[in-house]
Amino acid sequence: MDTGRLIDDVLRERTWLSRDNSNTQVSPSLVDYVVFSKALEEYVLKRLYSPAVVRAHNEGSIYIHTLHSALRPYCNGVDPRIFLLDGLRFPHCRSRPARHFSSAVYQSMAYMFYSQLFFAGAQAMDYYNWFLAPYAHHDRLGYAEIKQAVQGLVYQLNQSNRTGAQSAFTNIGLRVNCPSYLKEQDGQAVPVIYRGEKLATASYADYEHEARLIYKAFMEVMREGDGNGLPFTFPIITTAITRDLDWNDELWLETMRTAAEKGTPYFFNLAADYLDEKYVHAMCCRLFVKHCLPFEESVIIRKGNEISIESIGEVVEKWESMKHKSIETLSFDTKLGKIEWKPIINATRHINLSGHILCIKTKDGKEINVSENHPCLVLSEEGFVYKKAEEIRNGDYLLTPKQIPMSNSTDDIRATDFIIEESDFAVAGKGLDSLLRNIENHSEASRSLGLHRTFVYDRKRDGNMRLDMYKKLGGKLSDITLMPRGVGKLINIDMMTTSSLANIIGFFLSEGNIFKGGVTFTFNENEKDIACGLSKQIMNTFGLDSKILNVEKKNAIRLQVNAKVLADIFRGMFGINRKSKGKVTKRLPKFVFSAPEAFRWAVIDSFFTGDGTVKCKRGQIDQVIFSIRDKEMVNDISLLLYSLGIAFSITHDSRVFSINVQKGKNLEKFMKNAPSKFIFKNRLNLPGERTHPPICELFPDFLIDKERIKDISSQYLRHKIRESLKHFRKISAKRLEQTKNIIGTKLLDLIIQSDVHPVEVTCLTKKKYSGFLYDIEVAENNNFVHGYGLITHNSGGIWQAGGMGSGSNKVVTLNLPRIALLAKKDEGRFFEILDSKLEAARRALRESNEIVRKSLYQWKLLPLLAMKTADGAPYYNFRERKLTIGMIGMNECLLNLTGVGLASGEGLRLGKRITMHMAGRAAQFSRQDGATYTLEQTPAEAASHKLATADIRIFRKRAHVQGKQGSFYYTNSTHVPYSEGADL
Repeated sequence: MDTGRLIDDVLRERTWLSRDNSNTQVSPSLVDYVVFSKALEEYVLKRLYSPAVVRAHNEGSIYIHTLHSALRPYCNGVDPRIFLLDGLRFPHCRSRPARHFSSAVYQSMAYMFYSQLFFAGAQAMDYYNWFLAPYAHHDRLGYAEIKQAVQGLVYQLNQSNRTGAQSAFTNIGLRVNCPSYLKEQDGQAVPVIYRGEKLATASYADYEHEARLIYKAFMEVMREGDGNGLPFTFPIITTAITRDLDWNDELWLETMRTAAEKGTPYFFNLAADYLDEKYVHAMCCRLFVKHCLPFEESVIIRKGNEISIESIGEVVEKWESMKHKSIETLSFDTKLGKIEWKPIINATRHINLSGHILCIKTKDGKEINVSENHPCLVLSEEGFVYKKAEEIRNGDYLLTPKQIPMSNSTDDIRATDFIIEESDFAVAGKGLDSLLRNIENHSEASRSLGLHRTFVYDRKRDGNMRLDMYKKLGGKLSDITLMPRGVGKLINIDMMTTSSLANIIGFFLSEGNIFKGGVTFTFNENEKDIACGLSKQIMNTFGLDSKILNVEKKNAIRLQVNAKVLADIFRGMFGINRKSKGKVTKRLPKFVFSAPEAFRWAVIDSFFTGDGTVKCKRGQIDQVIFSIRDKEMVNDISLLLYSLGIAFSITHDSRVFSINVQKGKNLEKFMKNAPSKFIFKNRLNLPGERTHPPICELFPDFLIDKERIKDISSQYLRHKIRESLKHFRKISAKRLEQTKNIIGTKLLDLIIQSDVHPVEVTCLTKKKYSGFLYDIEVAENNNFVHGYGLITHNSGGIWQAGGMGSGSNKVVTLNLPRIALLAKKDEGRFFEILDSKLEAARRALRESNEIVRKSLYQWKLLPLLAMKTADGAPYYNFRERKLTIGMIGMNECLLNLTGVGLASGEGLRLGKRITMHMAGRAAQFSRQDGATYTLEQTPAEAASHKLATADIRIFRKRAHVQGKQGSFYYTNSTHVPYSEGADL
């Protein structure tokens, strides 16, 4: 480097380096900035980066941002609660926590100024108005005083205090409404930080008035500008468009006025279906935490009194049409230990960038498929904690309900509830007679149905009417019978929730089928008494005759009901596809889940009689097993057993699923409440080997106070407990009872009294999965019960106080137009070159990360970042930081590759494909390197001119660029050029 010539070029304005950073100001410090920047850039390229990375950067294939600040991380999102709780704890000077609003404002400014020394890019503070609102409230400040403090902050943040006469690169995030997770998180209130203390009795939502005043003050100050009315450069103000935003809110109108006059604030669209308000969103340091489930994973839903198991994908896809209704799911209150119904307040869908999911299986055969970073509720020595799926290990304990609360509705059921095509059915009976007598104007009634005026007379003559017409004329669904139009048997429309209906449901699920003209049930030839009993129940419930036929070749008998009306009703009741032939897939009717408990037991009893097996040891019942072929039916029976408080395990092979009712008190309860005289019909005697306690009666060893084992009076019992803990790391409920629970911890007492029990993880499998991932968000508890019963966290990030939040350690941008030029309009070749340049960016980021690591730990250049909060949280967690891959010139890339830009339909489709390809590779790098790579719309800044100029020099007229000679540039990231005129 020729220092003299470099300084001469700056003084005589012969170098673009003096304008490389738009934030620098003309001053002697500008010379300092250019000289030291050039010197440090040359140093790190020669001494700290590999030749391959240096070559890729110098030739313009990639651009390593802020090489002049290579010894520092890139950008930083600061949690204001660091200094609100601890005060300013700088290595050279400290202050106690702020006690007043003005102190808190100036401490935030001081923190951003000082931390700017240790980062190359932005310092961002999010939710600023909400975190500072308690101070304004307790100081009893009016709007004028609040605005004065905000104005002072903004003016100070625009002063030159960095090399090159730059002002600090700062970002402040504001919200109109209080984010839900500042009110409550994981079922616990978020404490308000005030004067260095946590106020557990208050909520940030209590300070809405002051938070709105602070928001308004920022908007007014930014709109008024400086003394000459010019816009402020900093702080960058960011506000969010959230789903609960009132577009007519006066604060939002104030925001629009500021945006119209001064072009600020930035807007972050959290109403998009792929984002959520739980994401830290300072524009320079976004944190996207997406943890969710594949489409097919099931969730338990309640709409009014109707309970069902649905796939989470179906719930999310239908959310827009359902969200105005009251939709609930089961959730676990970790404080009270109770399973309860809670509203679903949001549902979102995400792209699966990793291409994989994790399947977690437990000892009782249940399983859940989740994204790798999805938090699951785990029982540990610390209590109920959330653990990312990828961090769960065999031997960890998930939680599953002991019993699920149900609605216990006593509403009667009507056959019409299950009819899909009402025009295919006719009604008759007293109800119809009454309706026809009450119609005074026959012509008007006929016209309302669009039929001939003689319609009513014809109905009186025929004695029946189409069901849909009957309902349209106001007919009541009582005292009528139902039949298929034209011919067929009449059927009772009202069905009471009696044991007869429950038995019909249970037997149809296990032994029933549908044919064109009716319904059949098939039994073994020695079960004629069952068939006869069922025949009577069908007559009592539906008013239909049935007959019993011999099936000689199969040594079976068939109960047959020749009534098309019953077949059509059963299709709707059991969720059978009308086009299904042969063996049909059946679902448990939804009303069963909310029926009285005795009704649910009767369904289980008859279903078990059809598809159940009893296994015995030493003459005693040891296992009760349901054999089921359809996974959907496994979900239904599982939920039914949960509703009755029956613990079970699941096994399956290639042909059949087995639901095994666990023994002990659990089995005793089953035998007591399912007293079918046929329960022993499929008895199998097993060898009398030693039996083990059921899974639902085993507890992990960390729930035991091992020091107190010596207090057990029985030597034999002490020996047995120690052997159990040594070999199995568990203890049974029976042993605990024998000790009168003197060795249990408080956590064990909580588990015993709670609605859940722990179940051990036995297998984790990584699977390929390329589909979308789905989230639901549950009010208050922030978790939900999966269809198989395992409890998992709901959508959104887990955002907690402590540390500096999020940010990138380094950023490397890809020159997309250059890749397109090298591909010479060959799309396949383009993606090959793109992959090679992504590998170059990856290597550059890894080497950049190593430089930052050495600055922190080896050279000790970053003392602020090495500090910890008073609670022990690190100010800066090196491993949690991101490595960011950026892009520049997508529009010019497409022009070079295809001849059309991003504003065209063809260009947009290819641009999306390129972006998703890059995102997929970033996710792949994350898995392979154990670091978090992100894909970002990086600000082009200096790279825009430098890379465009280099490409014009090499490729000349082949290169599409923006601007003109001497000021060429590339469009920022994936933006459309400002001159395009496209509708946003």
